[in-house]
Amino acid sequence: MSKVKVLYARNLTSKLTEEKLKEMFEAFGKVERVKKIKDYAFIHFSERDPAVKAMEEVNGKQFGGTTIEVSLSKPIQNEENQSPKIQKIGLCYLHSYS
Repeated sequence: MSKVKVLYARNLTSKLTEEKLKEMFEAFGKVERVKKIKDYAFIHFSERDPAVKAMEEVNGKQFGGTTIEVSLSKPIQNEENQSPKIQKIGLCYLHSYS
């Protein structure tokens, strides 16, 4: 998590567009892109320090009548690093009883 420079913001209203979010978060540093999906968004910063500063300043603030929650986004794990959820066990033969 020490390299994460993407924020996860939730509890957003429909009035907060990607453009408005980018404008709001660029007060803290260069924002590379914003992806909003329904009531949450990912804000991609070019550097980590401005992302952390933005998270500390914006988290818990009121915007459009709701309290926005902002945290560092969890990094995507590589398939190799993930714990196996399904173990391969080979073939299974079923015999019909009549």
